[in-house]
Amino acid sequence: PHVGPGTRVAVLLRNGPPQVGLLVGLLRAGACIVVANPGRGDDRVREDLAALDVGILAGETADLARFGGASGAGLRLASDELGTVVATGAASDAPVNPGVAVEMLTSGTTGPPKRVPLTYETFLRVLVGAKHYEKDQRTDVKLRSVVVVVNAPPVHVGRLFPVLQA
Repeated sequence: PHVGPGTRVAVLLRNGPPQVGLLVGLLRAGACIVVANPGRGDDRVREDLAALDVGILAGETADLARFGGASGAGLRLASDELGTVVATGAASDAPVNPGVAVEMLTSGTTGPPKRVPLTYETFLRVLVGAKHYEKDQRTDVKLRSVVVVVNAPPVHVGRLFPVLQA
C-alpha cells in the first residue's frame, strides 16, 4: 500500500520496537500520524477512533483486532513483535494533512485530550536544536550506542521526541 505525503494514518501507540518502526516508516513517507492512545480504556479508544477521519489504521495486531472495527479506516497496517508490517484491506478516501508530521494528543489535564498539529518543520527544528547539547555533533545519521528506556507510550510530545532523538 502507498502511504504518501500528508496521508493521515491513525496509529495505536504502545511501548515497543514495532511502534517505533511504524513511526519512523510513516515519518519517512511524509505521512501525518494521528496519535491514538490504546491505554485510555476501551470505550474511550473506540469513541476516539470513530471520530477520526482517516483511511488507514496502524498498530499491534492485537490492538487492531480489538479496536479496528471502531475506525472507518479501510486499510490496516498490523505490526507484529518483530516489526513485520502486514497490510490488509484498502485505504478509504480521507483528507490529507500536508506538512503535518503528527497530530499529537495533549495531556488532557484541563479537559479531554485534543490533537495539536506538529509540522515536519517543527520536528526538524527540535531535533537540530537538541543536537546542540550532544557531545558528538556529527551531522550524519547514526544509531546511538546507548540504550534508551521509554517508560510510557510515545503518545505525548514528552515521550515522542526522546524516541525520535534516539
